[in-house]
Amino acid sequence: MANGESAEVGFIGYEGVVGSLHLLGKAQMPTRCMIQLAGKRLRIALADLQKAFGDSEELRSGILQFVQCHAAMTAQIAGCNRLHDAEQRLARWLLMAWDRTQNAALPFTQEYLAEMIAVERTTVSAIAGDMQRKGLIEYSLGQLKILNREKLELTACECYPSSKSL
Repeated sequence: MANGESAEVGFIGYEGVVGSLHLLGKAQMPTRCMIQLAGKRLRIALADLQKAFGDSEELRSGILQFVQCHAAMTAQIAGCNRLHDAEQRLARWLLMAWDRTQNAALPFTQEYLAEMIAVERTTVSAIAGDMQRKGLIEYSLGQLKILNREKLELTACECYPSSKSL
């Protein structure tokens, strides 16, 4: 936003290609990508990716399928941010983070989580405390661990199963 505020509208993990929309045309994309966790990734110059995209039907098909799924997920998350409460959104977001990292231990601060689900840090603090009391997560000084995935899935809104299938 013009005032510097932001909210999460997409989530890419090992399954995706950051910047894939640039392969579809020359339109400017007013978005920002943040790397949230350490991990393995590959980097390729856009010009090289554009050439490979044009030359390989298999690569083009895979990237286009990802772009289509990511667009559907973006729409789902936008609706989620508007229609579901903060606890449901936080549960969805944590589950999506686990799915994309294959790790139940996540190094996220309350401030960061608040930015991702578009709420105040105090809201995340209250929700995380409640989730911890219920045995869903363990949380301390920027380190969060999902303890009970099944119950966390029950806490998440309907958007989690929908986004998981994309």
